[in-house]
Amino acid sequence: QGVEPKLSAETGAAESPEVIGRTNRPETVAYGPSGDVPYSLRYRVVPLDEITASHTERGVLRAEHDPSLQPRDAFQIAKATNIAQHLRPELLLPETSLLAEGAPIVRSDNMAINNHRVVALRIARESYPENWRTYQDAVKVRASDLGLSAEGIKDPVLVREVVNEAEIPTVVDLSNRRTGQAYSPSALAAID
Repeated sequence: QGVEPKLSAETGAAESPEVIGRTNRPETVAYGPSGDVPYSLRYRVVPLDEITASHTERGVLRAEHDPSLQPRDAFQIAKATNIAQHLRPELLLPETSLLAEGAPIVRSDNMAINNHRVVALRIARESYPENWRTYQDAVKVRASDLGLSAEGIKDPVLVREVVNEAEIPTVVDLSNRRTGQAYSPSALAAID
């Protein structure tokens, strides 16, 4: 009690029993809609500009984005803009047991799985600076709560990285099974 945890020079994460493995980043689990299979995720703090979303803040599809991470034909710039306009850090930063909620999910190369959330953060930074500042302040607090540091990171974003790369296709599918995110017939055909 009262002893400050030693911070890793590599990641800024607290070295404690809650920190898993050699990555020195706290892990959590999240579930799809059925709640029957846990998927391991690792918290990280990364610069917003290092996350590759499927679309730009203008709704233009990025050529470098892996299309398997946005299988639906349903990316909507209006949805991302609405999230940015009404950005509530308490919806993007809490501990949650659902893949379709909380901090954006990424692969280890920072390719986004939850594209609307990432694009919304870019729109907030550009067009809703007060919302962006509120989110940035909250990220610093949440990162600290997790034993991570956002210090020295430009435009820090708390993300959850899929630990087992083999689970990425399933995580993509389940994180997109939230109400209102149904697959179109062409998206379903691409998955089959």
